[in-house]
Amino acid sequence: MSKKLIAVAAAAALALSALVGIAPAGAAVSASNAGVGGTGTATDPYTHDSLDTTGTVDWGTTTTATRTAVRFVITTAAESAAVTVSSTAGVKLTTTVTTSTTPVASTAGATTLSLTSNSSKTTTFYAFTTSTTPGTVVVTTEGSSETYYVASRIGEAFKIVGTFPSSIAVGSTTTYAYYEVFDAFGNEVLGSDAKSWATSTIASFTVTRSAIGAVSAAAESWNTTAGKYRSLLSSAAAGTGAISFTLSDNSSTIDSDFGDVVLTAFATVNGASLATQVTTLTAQVAALTATVSALTTDYNALATKYNKLVKKSKRVAKK
Repeated sequence: MSKKLIAVAAAAALALSALVGIAPAGAAVSASNAGVGGTGTATDPYTHDSLDTTGTVDWGTTTTATRTAVRFVITTAAESAAVTVSSTAGVKLTTTVTTSTTPVASTAGATTLSLTSNSSKTTTFYAFTTSTTPGTVVVTTEGSSETYYVASRIGEAFKIVGTFPSSIAVGSTTTYAYYEVFDAFGNEVLGSDAKSWATSTIASFTVTRSAIGAVSAAAESWNTTAGKYRSLLSSAAAGTGAISFTLSDNSSTIDSDFGDVVLTAFATVNGASLATQVTTLTAQVAALTATVSALTTDYNALATKYNKLVKKSKRVAKK
C-alpha cells in the first residue's frame, strides 16, 4: 500500500473515531460490608446483619457497629457520569441510611436508582434485603454493567413451627413429630433451607420438648429427608396425649414492630391400639352399610309407586 493510501486510511479512521467515540473502560465498583462476609457472587453473596434487631437500615461508623446494609462505592472515569442501579428478588436500594434523627425503615428503599458521580468521580448507595436467599444488584455506567449478589444473614430465633400426627398406634415405631425455627422475616434458622452464608452471631436458643398423657417423645434429631428436626413418638396404651416443642425466649433482642414471638408448637395426639382401631372402623362400615340398605329400601318403595302412575316408557328401574 502506498504512503498516500496509508495516510488516507489513517485520516478516515481518525474521523470515524471522532464520530462514534471510544468506549471507556468499565467503572471501578467496590462493596464495603465491614467484614461481615461474601465476595458478591451467587454462591458467596455480599451479606449484612439482619434488620430484625433494629428494624432499620443502619451503617455504623465503626467496624463493630451494626450494619444492616451493604455499601457500594462506584468510581467513574469522569465527573458527573451517569450511574444506574437496579435490583431483584427483594433487594432494596437507598442512598441514605438511618441517622440519629431520621430512621430508614426495613420497608423503605427502591428497586432502581439513577445517580451521578461527584467531583471526586464517585457515588455511593446501599443495598439491603430481609431474605437469606440472594438477590441481584446490577450497576451500569460508562458502557459497562456488573451484577452483584446480596443476602441477609439470619435473624434471631422468632418462631417455631411444628408438624404433628393426629394419632399414633400403640406400639408404633415409625411415627414422628417435627419442628423448624424461623426468624422474623421467615428465614429458616434451623432447617434444610438455612443458607451456609447466613450463619450469624445471633443469641443462643434452645428447643425443649414435652409429652404428656398417652404419648411419649424421644430426643429429637436432624432428619435429612424431611429437612427438619424430629422426635420419635410412642404410645404404650390407648388414650389421648399431647406433644409440644418450646423455643427459648429471645424477644428482647428483636424489634417490637415485628410482633409477638411464637415460642410453642403444640398438638394433641390420640394413642390407640390397632385392634381398637379395626373394631371402630368395622363398626363404622357396618353402620354405613345399614344406612345404604335403608335408603335402597326407601328408593325402591318410591319407585314402585312412581311406576304405577306413569306410562311404561317412563318407569324407572329399582335398585
